[in-house]
Amino acid sequence: MGEARMIYPLPQGNHPEGIAIDPRGTIYVGNRRDDGEHVVSELLVIAPEGSVSTLAVLAELETEDPGGSGVLGLAVDPGGNVYAALVTFDPATHGVWRIGRKGWEQARLPGSEQIVFPNALAFDPRGNLYVTDSIGGAVWRFPAGADPPGELWSQDELLEPAPDDPFGFPAPGANGIGFHPPDTLYVANTEKGLIVRVPIDLADGSAGRPTLVASGPELLSVDGLAVNALGGIHAVIAGHAVLGTSPLVNVDPTTGTTTSSVAASGFDEFDIPLSLAFGRGTRDRKSVYVTNGDLPGLPPEAHKPGVVQVNVGVPGFSSP
Repeated sequence: MGEARMIYPLPQGNHPEGIAIDPRGTIYVGNRRDDGEHVVSELLVIAPEGSVSTLAVLAELETEDPGGSGVLGLAVDPGGNVYAALVTFDPATHGVWRIGRKGWEQARLPGSEQIVFPNALAFDPRGNLYVTDSIGGAVWRFPAGADPPGELWSQDELLEPAPDDPFGFPAPGANGIGFHPPDTLYVANTEKGLIVRVPIDLADGSAGRPTLVASGPELLSVDGLAVNALGGIHAVIAGHAVLGTSPLVNVDPTTGTTTSSVAASGFDEFDIPLSLAFGRGTRDRKSVYVTNGDLPGLPPEAHKPGVVQVNVGVPGFSSP
């Protein structure tokens, strides 16, 4: 099990969630920042040498919606464009956005405004982008290229939120998503505490029937996930502090066995771990980098929003 250390702390009032790392080792973070009057959804850039800047502001909302409105999951393509899920429920802005390397080129992916609650994103090696719909219990697919509109690709009971709402407030169904070659997507279901396998038909790109990979109390509130080079799944547990479980787990997709990926001494580095990405470029490729949200109700000195690094001993699958 790896040691956890906060490498990029953010001031109180920040709520980082999505994270993506490009081939040069640049870290992109989707952040919701409270400026006193608005909650600003922005993309932060952490350069390999450590400087932090703002790439783009995507939205300014009057108040932070308890359902998680704002910028959520991120992905980056080989050209350095960043893709961000933005939940505003405003027809003019809601959907998945592509942001160019300079920040000022911004375009919404056609069809993404129809996704009820776009959350996590993942590419396959062909350049197709997959997006989870946490309320619709689905995965959408956006073909490679700028023009083809996205489509509802897979919808299943295993991807839907739990009907009995075990957390007492709206929580996501389909959430974290990761690709592993040649033809597998893994999807986390936050509310049901499980991970699902969705096969891809390489002949026509269609989705096969989702099947259960793993479930159990240690996966309740599972959020983001990433797949390593050996096919293992690393996932963060957003509600670990309340549930008394590990904040970062390793799931064997063959047996469904779940074990902690981080030493117990490092549990306190996490408030609400939400997303993770393997190191690339100049980053430690055997480490995952985890966005740590700001846990409400803690005394000010206990808040630790930022990015936490954990060495998990194996590199990630080298996605595009």
